[in-house]
Amino acid sequence: RLLLSCHDQASRFIHILTRGLRDHLTPDDLGAMVQDVVDSHPGLTFLKEATEFHSRYVHTVIARIFYCVNRSWSGRISLPELRRSNLLRVIQLLEEEEDINQVTSYFSYEHFYVIYCRFWELDRDHDLFIDRQDLHRHSEHGQC
Repeated sequence: RLLLSCHDQASRFIHILTRGLRDHLTPDDLGAMVQDVVDSHPGLTFLKEATEFHSRYVHTVIARIFYCVNRSWSGRISLPELRRSNLLRVIQLLEEEEDINQVTSYFSYEHFYVIYCRFWELDRDHDLFIDRQDLHRHSEHGQC
């Protein structure tokens, strides 16, 4: 049935992640897949014990995917957006490349670490939200 209704890799990917309920992806649809990368990729074995970073890595990867793939900024990755992107090729590359940092699109731990450290600097009260006060302290008290 899947092969009859989904004629290419992109449509099958959406169908599987959404359990056939939608024709687009939301951030929640990607969570389990990215968590599987955390749990199983040989380049992230060091992260197994640092469970407090799992959700931060997962959310950062999903945000990077949506920033690059969801060109309509709708909060939904459509089938045409997925087809135009490199996301499926990058996921395939994860199967082939043991060094996660060589997969620079979306999944690089080094990129995550730079983003997370900058975020942590901005989030002075460390509530994991950047609010007006955090932004006010940033960039010479620029307007919010």
